[in-house]
Amino acid sequence: MTFTSYSPSYLFLLQKSDGTCWHLPTLQSLQAMLTTTSAQVQMTATFANPHNYITDLIGRDLRSGGAHPMNVVQAWTTNRQGGSRPIFTGYIDGVHRISDPAQGEMVQLSCSSSLKLLEVTKQQPGDVLSLAIAYTNNVAASSVLQYAARAVGFPLGADSQGAPWLAIDPSADSGSGYQTVQASLMASPDLQTWMAPIQALMANAGLEFFAAEDGRWIWRPYGYLGTGQTPRVIRQDDIIHVELVESDDNIATRVQVRWAYEGSYTDAGTWQAPASMEAHLGVRLVVFDAQWITNKAAAAWLAQSLGQQYAAGVLAGQVTIPADPLITVGSIVDVPTLRRNGSALYYVVSVMYQLDWAGSWVMTCGLGYGRARNKIFPYIDHYLVLQREVGRSRIKETERAG
Repeated sequence: MTFTSYSPSYLFLLQKSDGTCWHLPTLQSLQAMLTTTSAQVQMTATFANPHNYITDLIGRDLRSGGAHPMNVVQAWTTNRQGGSRPIFTGYIDGVHRISDPAQGEMVQLSCSSSLKLLEVTKQQPGDVLSLAIAYTNNVAASSVLQYAARAVGFPLGADSQGAPWLAIDPSADSGSGYQTVQASLMASPDLQTWMAPIQALMANAGLEFFAAEDGRWIWRPYGYLGTGQTPRVIRQDDIIHVELVESDDNIATRVQVRWAYEGSYTDAGTWQAPASMEAHLGVRLVVFDAQWITNKAAAAWLAQSLGQQYAAGVLAGQVTIPADPLITVGSIVDVPTLRRNGSALYYVVSVMYQLDWAGSWVMTCGLGYGRARNKIFPYIDHYLVLQREVGRSRIKETERAG
């Protein structure tokens, strides 16, 4: 293994309340966590503040248009080859001034992703009524998302590169159904935030919704199903630490989706794993109640989508490498495996940056839905199992095909 050093570059941009944009140049450390599975996306950035340099730069008070909660921030960095892109875009939650005898004067910014708009903006009474009426007509979930984006002030246009801020995959949708509205909301003066109905619509719908590094909102089928992406290759020399696991946690071999007018549960949408997988793992049934579905064809499609998801999670892990902003949350990477000269494709479920100007400049990628390079998702018809040979004490690794 060959170790080489490099000098990373970064850019930390702050948009003040007066519309001006500033770069904060004295970054000491940055920790950021992005994920496709949760709205809890956070970043903490700490800056040296010699002679009050940063406090003077960002403004001492509200009248100077300084750094305050809900101001927009964006962090960039480079990889070892010089490639750069944003690693976090979001809003300031808090500004902290810290004085420490050992470390000196510092300013720390705690931030949340652009999904914060959904988490802090509450619905108006008229919104609840409008949604209730729309739900009775089983309005598309993507339409509810667009309505919510307008209500919280998220842009619906495109950025300077032509990419939509709200990226809705045409194949990613579900119904809504009146049952997703809580009756108590009709009378409660303390109405829910806009994140609540969005999460309710996503539940067991085979969809993922997350904020990307550049601040865009992504609404799509689970990204691991995408085969059109060109995987970013992680070389053996790049790896600082890696843990790869093969596990049957949360694996299902059968899925049943019950829909609105299927009262007897004998005509539900179903999916079943290949016989070889079920013979090895046994029957593992998961049942979903999707009352917003009004026909069996849609229930069967959802069962297929959820079945692929629950059957493809055998291979997982995490890998720590020098920070590479070109590896993004929700992308696919090619990772060396424990087998000699072998590699596998993994879906990047999460990314955690740990950038320390005086120390390490690394990222840890949470990996899921691993598969062989020459196979497509779901990883169910060609997988590794451990079997004990009859009459022998040793365990050998055998490759089985469905």
